[in-house]
Amino acid sequence: MTAQVGVGDHLGPSVGLLGRTYPVLLPRRGDPRLVVAAIIISVQVLGQTVLGFNLSIAQILISLGVAGGLDLVLTAWERGVIAWPASALLTGNGVALIMRVPGTEHGDWWSTRGWPIFAATAAVAVLSKYVTRIGGRPLLNPSNAALVVAFLVFGSGLADPQDLWWGPWSPGLALTYAVIVIGGLTMTRRLRLHRIVWPFLITYGAATAVVALSGHSMTARWHVGPVTGWAWWWVVVASPELLIFLFFMITDPPTAAKGRVGGAVYGVAVALTAAALMAAQGTEFATKVALLGALTLVCASRPLIERFAPEPGAGDDTLRSAARHIARRVSPAHPRPAFAGLAAVALVSGATLLVGAGTGQGQSPTGVDVERPDVAALIGDLPEVSLDPAVADVIPGFDQARAETVVADLAADLMIEAESIDAGEAAALPSALTGPRLAAATAVFDPSSLGDVAPPNASPSTSEQADTGLPGAGQPGAEPVAPEADPDQGVPPTPGQRVTLGEAEVTIVRTSDSPQALPSLGVIAGGTVDDAAGGGAAFTSVFVLAAPGDDWLLADVLDPDALPGG
Repeated sequence: MTAQVGVGDHLGPSVGLLGRTYPVLLPRRGDPRLVVAAIIISVQVLGQTVLGFNLSIAQILISLGVAGGLDLVLTAWERGVIAWPASALLTGNGVALIMRVPGTEHGDWWSTRGWPIFAATAAVAVLSKYVTRIGGRPLLNPSNAALVVAFLVFGSGLADPQDLWWGPWSPGLALTYAVIVIGGLTMTRRLRLHRIVWPFLITYGAATAVVALSGHSMTARWHVGPVTGWAWWWVVVASPELLIFLFFMITDPPTAAKGRVGGAVYGVAVALTAAALMAAQGTEFATKVALLGALTLVCASRPLIERFAPEPGAGDDTLRSAARHIARRVSPAHPRPAFAGLAAVALVSGATLLVGAGTGQGQSPTGVDVERPDVAALIGDLPEVSLDPAVADVIPGFDQARAETVVADLAADLMIEAESIDAGEAAALPSALTGPRLAAATAVFDPSSLGDVAPPNASPSTSEQADTGLPGAGQPGAEPVAPEADPDQGVPPTPGQRVTLGEAEVTIVRTSDSPQALPSLGVIAGGTVDDAAGGGAAFTSVFVLAAPGDDWLLADVLDPDALPGG
């Protein structure tokens, strides 16, 4: 049964449940949360239709249902009303937008894979609003805090944030940027949140630029080789995920610091904390968790920010007044030079901190400056080359011409290796080989260089018993695999054998079935190997390549059965 009852100055319907009457509060037309919901839903629709999100509709609905349903119950219990759970639905939608469960594939619309993770994360997010409260406001941003907890508890094997890179440039991606940026700027202006947005964006851009200049790099499962320097900076600054974090997470009115000065300090603190934490990370997963975790840490300290900041709306609640106040506290007689000195010390100290935080996360030297011999005359005709379309998904713009160049480099690598070993000269090997293949070839001259690693002819992979150093090695689930060699595929060529390549396909290779396994460029090729006795044996192998410089170098040779799904 429903009836009209008054709640304050509001007259609306009510519902009788379990002998009690609950007023019903419906959404208001001018509620800005409805605009935010429209923006997030638009991004979700684009993700399902043109961006290829590995997220099912069922997973989205589970997050929304748990968040909205739990909030309805808690609000009815706490306030005695049944209110439209606008904030909770935004929280649930935010969880679904960022959360990914490895193994979920785009197009499997009704997959419930990992549903307990989505449900638990949404529930923790909503509960945090009621448990962590100070001054009548939630202390932590609900979806942000719950996502951080989920990623730390479940780990990258079970839960992973949405990739920073949302795919190559396309009309769909351009539309996504337009929705996020236009919608975000509209809400920033409507709610007067520029006091947070611009201090964060300027500080974050500058701080991450310092990290990039220090040579920082990270590995990512969507990129062949480390993402380094300015490429890293562009990814972490211009990612749609960063923009969502900026416009719809750190600016959440209930959990952001109040006032002009408080908001600016809050935005700068999130930016600096994020940059410092990200500088210490070497993987994309850790980088994304560091970005989200920065907001959790700063939100936890928000009461301190608001305590020492001017009263919101007061005459001295301006950045100029705050700067003047600090300068006069330091040097009443010379406030301007004092402020300039403080600013200089802060900049130098901040840059030093950021560079120090990233120590050890720069790209290690991967090649030696050795002249590459010209062996084109010894190679002869190259095999027919095909290109796996999946390569362009990881290396945008990779075409047939580049695939043929890769196979030509591979043929030269194998020839340089064979000629160097035949001549008893190892000097040219680093111009053709890298990683485990270079170690295996070097061991032909100095077997002790392999340590406890078995010789190359003891296994179908030249690096099977060693830490390969390839993308994916050392990742969760990347245990060495030692299958028996398939008689139909032969044994992969070992250093010193002369190889004649047959038909070749350039593809993407992952050495582990871990969700965080990193990609390498590979060539699947058949052919024959000629030994010293002049015999020839057929083989089909996977040649793993790396490009520390202008040429593609041979990093490893694997039996196809050693790869996931082989």
